[in-house]
Parts: sequence; C-alpha cells; structure tokens
Amino acid sequence: MINNHHGNERRPYNPHPQYGYGSQTEERPRVQETVHATAVSTAERKTYQMEHRENGQGQFVRIVETCASSSRRSTLIVPLVGLPDFIAALQKVGKVPAA
Repeated sequence: MINNHHGNERRPYNPHPQYGYGSQTEERPRVQETVHATAVSTAERKTYQMEHRENGQGQFVRIVETCASSSRRSTLIVPLVGLPDFIAALQKVGKVPAA
C-alpha cells in the first residue's frame, strides 16, 4: 500500500524561493512605483480601483477588485502597451459599445 501522506515536511508552492517561508526570512524588497492617475468604479457589491502606475519595468494599469461582503481582493495588472487590446477584448466579450 502506498502512503501519500507527507506530514509537515511538505511546504506549499513558493514562486519566489529566495525569500523563503513565513517569519524565518526577510520581507520581499519593495519596488518603487509612481502613481500617475486613479479612478474608482462601483458595480453591485464590488468596487474597482484603477491606477495608472510606473516602475522600473515600465507603465501599467493596476485594477483592484474588492467585494463589500468580504475582505477578499483580486488584482489584475495590464501593461500600458497592451491596454488598447485589453479594452477591445472587453468590448467584444461584454458587447459594450465602443467609446
């Protein structure tokens, strides 16, 4: 019989192993970002905060979705050069008339 129980020695996936796990390691270094513009939109119980930001890797739009009924947040980051295609895809999927 095969025992698939790995006990406590198995750790969850860590995409940044150089920073380790939990309190044993130092905090991940912060990237300096400049905020150029912000906007907020609300639909039903959800709030969307959109920010045009820039860091050493380039410019991007960060969209943070927050649900009022819970403290859960989802974040989407779109590079500024890909924003026109992203908006076109949203209009196609959502059948939203072009602005």
